[in-house]
Amino acid sequence: MLKTNALFRGITAVGAFGLALSVYASGLLETNKVMVDQTLGTKSTIIVTEEDDSTLFTDYVPDEDLMTDGKIDPAKWDQAHKNAAVKLQEEGTVLLKNANNALPMAKNAKVSLFGTRGINLYQPLIDNGFEVNPTLKAAYGTRASTTSPGYANNKMPYKLFDQKEVSKETLLSKNAALEDSFEEYGDAAIVVFGRQNAEGADYKKGADAVAPSNEARNSLASTKQERGIIDWVTEKFDKVIVLIETVSPMEVGYLKDNPKVQGILYVGLPDNYGSSAKGIYNVLTGSVSPSGGLYDIYASHSESSPAMVNMGLYEFSNKDDVKLVQDKSLFGRGAKLTTEKVQALIALQKEQGTGRIDTSSIGTGGTDFGFYNYLIESEGVYVGYRYYETRYEDCVLNQGNAKSAKGIFDSTGSAWNYAEEVDYGFGFGLSYTTFDFELGNVNIEANGHHEKLAKFNVTVKNTGNVA
Repeated sequence: MLKTNALFRGITAVGAFGLALSVYASGLLETNKVMVDQTLGTKSTIIVTEEDDSTLFTDYVPDEDLMTDGKIDPAKWDQAHKNAAVKLQEEGTVLLKNANNALPMAKNAKVSLFGTRGINLYQPLIDNGFEVNPTLKAAYGTRASTTSPGYANNKMPYKLFDQKEVSKETLLSKNAALEDSFEEYGDAAIVVFGRQNAEGADYKKGADAVAPSNEARNSLASTKQERGIIDWVTEKFDKVIVLIETVSPMEVGYLKDNPKVQGILYVGLPDNYGSSAKGIYNVLTGSVSPSGGLYDIYASHSESSPAMVNMGLYEFSNKDDVKLVQDKSLFGRGAKLTTEKVQALIALQKEQGTGRIDTSSIGTGGTDFGFYNYLIESEGVYVGYRYYETRYEDCVLNQGNAKSAKGIFDSTGSAWNYAEEVDYGFGFGLSYTTFDFELGNVNIEANGHHEKLAKFNVTVKNTGNVA
């Protein structure tokens, strides 16, 4: 009997070990399936391409108002997208500052539009009702076409960042009498600032990554040229409104704290149709009250986040073993990945040797970094607003060393100060109207074995004059 039990225990132990080994091995093989397939000549996946794709649309029935004679009407389809762009802009615009009720403006206001990016709004704002300074537009010329909101220059982080904002001096060199036009178009100066945004790339941190002519502490901080424009317009205009046109949160403390800058609006990036300018106009003139909230925190110093500690350009020591796919006939921009091209990729791998092929270059003509670089993300959950908000809570509750000097960037004292480290918090957004809030009953209920659910009864009343 003892021998039988020992035998069963032995079989059980071997079985458990085998199961654990198979689970580990399957995960390892799945992670490295590309390398395994290339080594053994096997195929973990097969790409199947069908000639007839009509079945993709079998279950889709467009709205009647998008169709003519039972078919999708391209003109109606485009107009629907334009209408959606206007609505998204109206509801997504965030009012960050509105000192002395500088906004909304008159629908027929005569304004001067500053900022390289602002020239893209010149004609759309005229089309919607503003009179916009043509002399200033002429001084900017066509410069804006090379620095449009989606333009991906400065994409590679090892290059010096240069915002290329047109300076006051450059504008006056184009027309020495430029300031004479400000009186006629002096209802307000609308200044548009932003940053380039691109996929698969980051800004390099530090002042050494910025062109010396910018005189900026990092790529998301204000440049000498931007500060010069603000100093200029706040001297020449009684009302200054700044539009922030970017995806990457910028450092806007110098605008927030400047009493001569009465209004700041975050407007994001424009749509492909140019229709979002109508949404911006509607918010500026009060046809729509801004109701958006910031999707991320606007820190006073963009490098104060824990994620920035490990940020940088780090290359693998064996990067020379990596072969970039540069055959544009196979993998050019917009190319479709077919079974034949996958086979060509494998053949190219064998031809070039044992080094790995950088498949991230497919569709971009071999321009991506791919396997060359890496980044260690060790900040855990403290990404974006979470670090600032949780540290603030710890400061209030006097927990840990939250009030220490560790991690200070813009705090003026010896302790970390949320109000000085953050310009605008996550979800921040003002309105043209006012609200009263009344907290009613608070009910706390059990939610499972380990959680509780709090329900708040809140009455909100619009006490202003704007719906």
